Amino acid sequence: MISDRHFRKRLFISVGSDRLNIQHNYYLSTCRILNKLFGQVVDGLLHLLNRLTDGMSGGLMKKTFQRKQMGDLLVEAGTLKEDSLQEALSKQKSSKRRLGEILQEMGVASEKDIARVLSTQFNIKPASPLTENHVSEELQGLVPLQTAMTRLVCPISREGYKLNLAMANPLDLNTIDDISFRTELKVVPWISTPSEIIAAIRLHYLGAEKADNREQCKILIIERNEIIRATAVSALEAEGYRLIEACDGEEGLEAVMQHLPQLIITESAMPGMDGSVLFNALQQNPVTRHIPLVGFSSIASRDEEISLLNLGFVDFLPKPIDQALLVARVGRVLDLVYQGQVFSATTRTATRESSSLYEAIHTLLGLLQASLEKEQDIQSL
Repeated sequence: MISDRHFRKRLFISVGSDRLNIQHNYYLSTCRILNKLFGQVVDGLLHLLNRLTDGMSGGLMKKTFQRKQMGDLLVEAGTLKEDSLQEALSKQKSSKRRLGEILQEMGVASEKDIARVLSTQFNIKPASPLTENHVSEELQGLVPLQTAMTRLVCPISREGYKLNLAMANPLDLNTIDDISFRTELKVVPWISTPSEIIAAIRLHYLGAEKADNREQCKILIIERNEIIRATAVSALEAEGYRLIEACDGEEGLEAVMQHLPQLIITESAMPGMDGSVLFNALQQNPVTRHIPLVGFSSIASRDEEISLLNLGFVDFLPKPIDQALLVARVGRVLDLVYQGQVFSATTRTATRESSSLYEAIHTLLGLLQASLEKEQDIQSL
């Protein structure tokens, strides 16, 4: 017979065990639910990651294989031959430049070919002609001139919290993120060619100058010191060149985009955008990379000269500027770069001499005609 005390003790133990079982079961059920939810969250994240990878914003994975895929698509489209692709890929390994840029330099693929491939490959819509689109002051405020020039982008329109942006490289996630962070807008990339974007920037931001048909060689001087700048301008204007002035790299880059000069003479050491940074910015732009640069510096050390020449500058001048040496070096550079063209110094000199000879002959013929008329008048009397 079980005593009342033992019964209560066994009952307490039984109830306690039931409680532990209930708590254990509850714990297991909770873990199962959490595991299920966690699995769903992980699956959702993986699904989102896959979508981002397949879509534009997830170009990180595809960007790694972008060059090969783009080349393959150009070959498949019949635009590019396989041997040309292999040659370009070989040059790319040594130069570490974009494949599209190399293909254009080789003359085997155009800007439009590459834009069409990118549009097809990454499902990005091509932008309509940008020069026909109005870029308001509000849009220019969202994408400042400096950003537009250095990143080769141009705003198309704003729709609520969405900013449609024409891009030469729509896979440039850093640019997309920067503009999105600064404007607090969702950036939707549209693809366009570098030439179309530059034309739009010149038109909408800078009010590009109209062609005046004067065939006058334009030279941009970038120099902080007004006296040195005025000395260079005076010497070159006396030779018939058209001079454009800028006091620093940022102003110089803007002047390049607005006027597209035939030659740039720039100080090498400047605060902010110095000569090297300016050179690299121009090289990233297919419209400006062909413009020759001459550097000058008050330091004028041998190491600095070698560094600039190795970078790609065509010549180097020490300061203070010798006007006769400046004119001679500018003429030499123009002859080398624009050989046989109207901007060549030799062609300009020959044209000027021919013009002077023509004027002299015209003057002599006028004097001869006047003399004959006078003689006829005398005979008639």
